[in-house]
Amino acid sequence: MYNEDIFNSSTIEGMLAAPGRKWHRYPPDVIPLWIADPDFPTAPGIRKVIQQAIDDEDFLYSDNTKVRNILAEKIATKNGLQVSKDEVILTNGVEPALWLALKYSCKPGDEVVITDPSYNEFKKIIEASDCKVKYWKLDFKNRYKHDSEELKKIITNKTKLIINCNPSNPTGRVLNSEELKGLADIAIDKKITVVSDELWEDILFDDRKHITLASLNPEISDQTITAWGFSKTWGVAGLQSGYCTSTNKDIISELKKIGTGIIQGVNNIALRAIPVMVDRHSDYWKRDMMKHLHYIRDLCYKRFEEMGSVEAPELQGTYLMFPKFNYGLKSIELEKMFLEQGKVALSPGTNFGPNGEYHMRIQIGTSEEIIGEGLNRIESCLKTLKK
Repeated sequence: MYNEDIFNSSTIEGMLAAPGRKWHRYPPDVIPLWIADPDFPTAPGIRKVIQQAIDDEDFLYSDNTKVRNILAEKIATKNGLQVSKDEVILTNGVEPALWLALKYSCKPGDEVVITDPSYNEFKKIIEASDCKVKYWKLDFKNRYKHDSEELKKIITNKTKLIINCNPSNPTGRVLNSEELKGLADIAIDKKITVVSDELWEDILFDDRKHITLASLNPEISDQTITAWGFSKTWGVAGLQSGYCTSTNKDIISELKKIGTGIIQGVNNIALRAIPVMVDRHSDYWKRDMMKHLHYIRDLCYKRFEEMGSVEAPELQGTYLMFPKFNYGLKSIELEKMFLEQGKVALSPGTNFGPNGEYHMRIQIGTSEEIIGEGLNRIESCLKTLKK
């Protein structure tokens, strides 16, 4: 029987016995808080349809029309974009959609804007395409507000793409309408394509509302490719499933051409699971997960404050905290200390850009037992340092 306490049920022993890269990259005495995989069980409805797919031996070539129809309806009702099933592209997660957007908008030598800090894979995709990263620097002291005046300063005639990540990994910022409008106005004025990574759209704190960038007005909608996925809300990264769209039919046509023979949709298991994850009857899962995450977030706030020289920015969305450790150690030194001395694995802030220095990214989508032990180990390490 389902119990909302399921989100607080994970134990160290249980996670070590389960599959997955997160808990097996390091020795078993290490608490892994480094990768954005939650430690929550799989929702019952997802398990049921996946098991049914196995029982049905659903392993031959399949048709994804039904799923694209369902996603088109979701995009209309939740994201405010009117698209047809033929304008929904299924991808193996969000990153392939970003790759498509880059190939569509850029040629080697062009510039792509990402925030600093931002998700580390953005930079890798840009550089792999022989394009140049332009950092839109976000200020920790200003709560990582997306200042459009700063964006204007870095735009040149070689800037062809802006990557928008909302909610933001790793800062936890949820962009408000003013920030999104500032970005949109610049993109429209300069005729720059935008790809909007909205993977974390469900993970929102304090009754915040997610605003899809392309829904602001027809002009920005016509220049935007929007991508979503399921891994963060549902803990199903292994299903490798995502989707993207644009209201611009020419863009969709070009994306399909670019992806010919490479972007081939998602597997049959994912096709069974997606309708469950989109169905409104699964909203109970998101509701109870967010109730638990509010509790864990506030617990982390309290613990970081008690540690002393640690500043935790407000976590508005995602289950990734990005505290700053004011101990004179750089992020890579902090990573080494926490891992070798504290037996806790975190992601160094500089993985996400130069402005991540002195920060560490901590994944808090877990149980009170696991996050508590991880925080205890962090605190023990910090007590050995002089402030």
